Amino acid sequence: GVVKPATSHSPPANSFIHEKTGLEFVRIPAGKFLYGDNNQKKTLPEYWMSKTPVTNAVYKRFITANPHFEVPFRDEGWAKLYNWDKQKRTFPSDKADHPVVLVNWHDAVAFCEWAGLRLPTEEEWEKVARGTDGREYPWGDGWRKNHCNTDESGIDATSPVGQFSPQGDSVYGCMDMSGNVWEWTDSWEDDDEEFRIVRGGSWASTPGRARFSYLNRSGPGNSSNKYGFRVVSPVGSGS
Repeated sequence: GVVKPATSHSPPANSFIHEKTGLEFVRIPAGKFLYGDNNQKKTLPEYWMSKTPVTNAVYKRFITANPHFEVPFRDEGWAKLYNWDKQKRTFPSDKADHPVVLVNWHDAVAFCEWAGLRLPTEEEWEKVARGTDGREYPWGDGWRKNHCNTDESGIDATSPVGQFSPQGDSVYGCMDMSGNVWEWTDSWEDDDEEFRIVRGGSWASTPGRARFSYLNRSGPGNSSNKYGFRVVSPVGSGS
């Protein structure tokens, strides 16, 4: 049984593992989708989105490679659960597969520059979340319990990525797009360039704020136990 090499007729791969970060990326095909509360038709070219938000374990690769970069830390009571150890430069031992938080927009961009990735635009983020049919949540239009980590879940903290998979996955297989953490995007709220748009709701959000057409905003220097990020790969390869 000789194994034949793949021919040019092989279907294109729909996912790959990014070598530097270990993140899995899924292919988002080019085409139209419905955007915003008015279901405006928009078109985007093909791109690749990370299946999950960046976790503490993934962010640690960046921290290890950049010994002078500050670890996620806020000297406030609400940050205690999430603070990294400044001396050891390690994340809380029970949160390896939780989304990294206490990172501002600039931290997320620094991670992307190191990894050869970028933050999604808020339109790219919304297409991955909604698919092409304008749905309000990963599973459809109506709210459903036990499908994501919002205030109704009673978790009252971040949860491991994929805890609500597959029932909470988007049509493209991306996890945690509703709830868990607000995700930084590369988009400004408007022309005055004061606030970056964050999307998706967090563990402390009401279901209404975890809707896919809901826009939130934050100053790029802000960090919180409710903000994280996911990333886009410009090309579909593991390099």
